Amino acid sequence: MITSKIHSEPLPDPIETLERYFREGGKTLLQAVFENTFFVAPAAVRNQPTFLPDYARTSKKYYPRKTRGNTALWENRLVKISDNSPAKKAWEKYSGQKIKRGRGYGVRHIWGEPWNPIAFTAGWNLAYMPFWAGMLTEDQHPHLEVQKAIKQASWDLYFRDNPVCDIPDFVQNPRIDLAELLGNQPLLILQPTHLPEQSPRKPELIFKPSEDAIKQQLIRGGVVYVTLYKKDGSEEHKEWKGNNFIEKSNLRGNIWSGYLRNWEQKGIVKAVFSNTN
Repeated sequence: MITSKIHSEPLPDPIETLERYFREGGKTLLQAVFENTFFVAPAAVRNQPTFLPDYARTSKKYYPRKTRGNTALWENRLVKISDNSPAKKAWEKYSGQKIKRGRGYGVRHIWGEPWNPIAFTAGWNLAYMPFWAGMLTEDQHPHLEVQKAIKQASWDLYFRDNPVCDIPDFVQNPRIDLAELLGNQPLLILQPTHLPEQSPRKPELIFKPSEDAIKQQLIRGGVVYVTLYKKDGSEEHKEWKGNNFIEKSNLRGNIWSGYLRNWEQKGIVKAVFSNTN
């Protein structure tokens, strides 16, 4: 029969305990993390740095009162608010691996910023990690060495020599030597059979004579002439009357939710807004 005893000492630190168990088994915690962490192939990320650039994750700070399925503005861009499902979908497309429930793995955002649409489904921001390792990268259970090492892996894979895309301001070289920390443990890459297809490029917006002039025309209740250019070579001409348009109105937000709604299905590649016909 199992015995029991009263524990009167301070509770052990779970991370220190985990480190000790790995150390006794001949590995450091960091080596164990990287032995079970997988990254996207750089070629797949270069082909499409952000898989679903119109999606962002829910955030009380950045999208107050917005829930899954709502739309919101991010830096004058209309984005769709969601849970973590788009990031999981992106991982599956980038890696060629289906995410299976009950396997103890999850998709983690290396640099955070899931509310930012350029980072939420970006291949350079995704890692597939066991839950026990992934929690060490989160601010709730931080292990600073693990956090920095995972970011260094992303930097070395995607940004060091030939960046896969423009480097965001929040992505910076942690400046640690992974080879020294990991020894013979390599970075593990999942290579898809086929590179994910690139998302269609969003339509180019042109304002004549300027964006501010177009907004002021609408505020005055005037007419703006809209020309939509389509990939089949056709054009569509419309008139935008400035009814109910005020100083606080968001010009680009109105464009993306109005004339350019469902632009992919309509095949729109360019939109010109002019205050003269």
